[in-house]
Amino acid sequence: MNKSSGSIQRSIFPFGYKAVYSAELTLAPTFISVLYDRLLHSPEIKSVLTANPLENLKGRDPLQQLILESSPIQKNELLLAEGTIFFIDGHDQEPESQPFRYSLQTPYSGSRSGTVLHTIESHPSAVLPEDITVYQLGRIIPAELTFFRFGIQRFTNRVFSSLVGFVPAVSASLLIDCSSDLFLFQCSEEGLRSKTLPWANSPILGTIHSMLSVVCDFDLLKDIAEKLQIDVCSQHES
Repeated sequence: MNKSSGSIQRSIFPFGYKAVYSAELTLAPTFISVLYDRLLHSPEIKSVLTANPLENLKGRDPLQQLILESSPIQKNELLLAEGTIFFIDGHDQEPESQPFRYSLQTPYSGSRSGTVLHTIESHPSAVLPEDITVYQLGRIIPAELTFFRFGIQRFTNRVFSSLVGFVPAVSASLLIDCSSDLFLFQCSEEGLRSKTLPWANSPILGTIHSMLSVVCDFDLLKDIAEKLQIDVCSQHES
């Protein structure tokens, strides 16, 4: 059974509104590979994964773990994919299986003109053939994907004082944890000037909405608006 929740409240610092939404969707076993493939091959996510460096974006923090039974999160983890890969030495032999993991980390690399920079580092398991990329893990036949997660945080420049001036701080996060039977999604944003959807100004939210609409028949944008009690139509009209 699918379930979701959300809230939007005024905040003093940062001034504005803070919106938080989370959803838990039940999946059929075959959906995980389709969701992973659609996510990583969307232009919006590809632009993040191929950026060098990431500007005002980074991976998630260790405490931002939605499925607690999954592997611990490394600091600034952007993506993790886990599963089993099968090797066959001969026609009459049973396939040998080995677990694999492929992670993308985003270590801090500095700042430039008020922009926070993070690089992307790939960490594939040694059992994976060298010609297999992170984009192929949802498609290749000898590999079975059992879990993946994707998480990003976005920086915004905030005024802390007249002496310090503008200081970059994390203002929004978007998280996905997906197992063979569960899809967990969470997004939040603070410092919003009005009651609106979190990540509304990013095409990434629309990408995830389209993905869930096609694969899971779930209207993400409509559900966020309902849980946050936001009239999206009237906002567009105004």
